[in-house]
Amino acid sequence: MNEKGLVQAEVIPAILQSASNGYLLGQGGYRPRDICVSAPTGSGKTLAFVIPIVQVLLDRVVCQVRALVVLPTKELAQQVSKVFNVYTDGTGLKVVLITGQKSFAKEQEMLVHKKVTGYCSLADIVVATPGRLTDHISQTPGFNLTQLRFLIIDEADRMIDDMHQNCLNQIVKAAFRVENDSGSSMLFQRTKPGPITAATSCYPQIPLQKLLFSATLTQDPEKLQQLDLFQPRLFTSVYSEKKTLGDGTETDQDTNKKYTLPEGLSCKRCDLKMTFYTFKNRLISTDATARGIDIKAVNYVINYDAPQFIRTYIHRVGRTARAGKVGVAFSLVLRIQERRFLRMLKDAGIQDIKKHPVKGNSLKPLVQRYEEALCNLEKTIKVMEMGKEIANHD
Repeated sequence: MNEKGLVQAEVIPAILQSASNGYLLGQGGYRPRDICVSAPTGSGKTLAFVIPIVQVLLDRVVCQVRALVVLPTKELAQQVSKVFNVYTDGTGLKVVLITGQKSFAKEQEMLVHKKVTGYCSLADIVVATPGRLTDHISQTPGFNLTQLRFLIIDEADRMIDDMHQNCLNQIVKAAFRVENDSGSSMLFQRTKPGPITAATSCYPQIPLQKLLFSATLTQDPEKLQQLDLFQPRLFTSVYSEKKTLGDGTETDQDTNKKYTLPEGLSCKRCDLKMTFYTFKNRLISTDATARGIDIKAVNYVINYDAPQFIRTYIHRVGRTARAGKVGVAFSLVLRIQERRFLRMLKDAGIQDIKKHPVKGNSLKPLVQRYEEALCNLEKTIKVMEMGKEIANHD
């Protein structure tokens, strides 16, 4: 079984088990534990939460927002939304994407519908970026998260680092907002987590379960504390033997290794002063595309500049060797950079990086083609920028 199947084989049952009594109650009537997943890029993390959430919500009768997926970029949100649409097709479950690519009014129409009796939800599952989501929480009448059961934070480490904590606080605040209207929302009330008392046991509780996913999920207690996780269950290298950490948190990784690369990925470093490559099919990208984006048939990744941080490296090289396939990642490193680069990888548990020295003389015939490619790239960028300006004016 490849990494993709292993991630799903471990995580999907864990999520389903947490909702074995239905999405309105946790197992045995207790609050379900939050789940953290740090697994290699391309290992199937998206399906690991899409499949069980769709399965759990199939029995829903009234349409309410019961699953919310928050992602750092529009491109990632689009990708996850497409996966949800594939698996909800024909089920009656409604998926809504809110990223700012449509007008705010149009997104409001997709989220809620105003009737004589009040507002009704048009979404069971919402996939959103932080900024647009907070706008709807504060400005869209009838947008209700009081029935929210699953809060999925994808690329969780970036969400924490990019200071989206205010967004997460607003989500939780909206989830525990007291509703004044009558009906089912009063029957299944939600109170902020605390000790179980006679008063809190009078009404069934709708638990809010947080599911965190990333290839480089931080294990820094101070950062994770910001998310206010409840007895988190940690899945890391899901193909390793399960262990229990000192604080009782479950894990299934050799804790000496901080990060895990895809099994089919071969990493190499090129020691050189300058190098040029003119590939038949190529994609030049910034780090914005290095996270989560699944581009089909990427066989090679080239780090033209040596990454300064290990998480940047993990996500860049993770664009290849996805879903059990093989791939090669080259990192172009100056000799003065080599020691620091290798130490960074070693500290993260990544070793055996093959070295490929490249002589400058062998590259001279390619210089002209490289310079021509740069000129063409500059022209292309200018045309794209002009197109954006025209679109903005329209």
